[in-house]
Amino acid sequence: MRAALDFAHNLITLSEREIEPDYLTRLQLQKLLYYVQGWSLALRQRVAFPEAIEAWRHGPVVAEVWQHFKNRGDGALRACGANASEELDENDRFFTRAVWEAYKGYSPLGLRAKTHAEAPWREARGNLPDDAPSSSVISIDSLRAYFNQLRDDDRECHFVGMPDWHGATDTALARVVQQSFIKHSQLLRHLAQ
Repeated sequence: MRAALDFAHNLITLSEREIEPDYLTRLQLQKLLYYVQGWSLALRQRVAFPEAIEAWRHGPVVAEVWQHFKNRGDGALRACGANASEELDENDRFFTRAVWEAYKGYSPLGLRAKTHAEAPWREARGNLPDDAPSSSVISIDSLRAYFNQLRDDDRECHFVGMPDWHGATDTALARVVQQSFIKHSQLLRHLAQ
């Protein structure tokens, strides 16, 4: 089983390989790891990594990954070397890319707000105010139940973060986005088999 840090390096590499690189912050990285774990439970019926995800003040956090990057500041994270993400096998890299494609458009604060609104983070924190410190663990059962529900509802596997092509004003752009969504959903269903 791969470590959360392996997935973290892969996400950083994906962000750097964009046509217009959108380097990740530590805040974004932590939330993306939460989505990797949640969707892995729902679509692959297994955890992606063994480390616990904690319900910190600013959203879900894998403490081991936070420790690794804590001295990098609040700016952009950069890959540590040419092979930083090669610890993952092809299936894990493919799966991580699918999650990346679904959530890469969210800003750090957008991801924070999104995870704050979701049941796993809220349940782990109980009655704590949003700004109170916490290291409560988000349970695997809570993640599985929440992401299974997202998978099974009418929106299916589009991760809720996919663009809304119905609202697009350009017909050609709408078709491209729609085709991307269909291809993306088909690939995710294939992963779930």
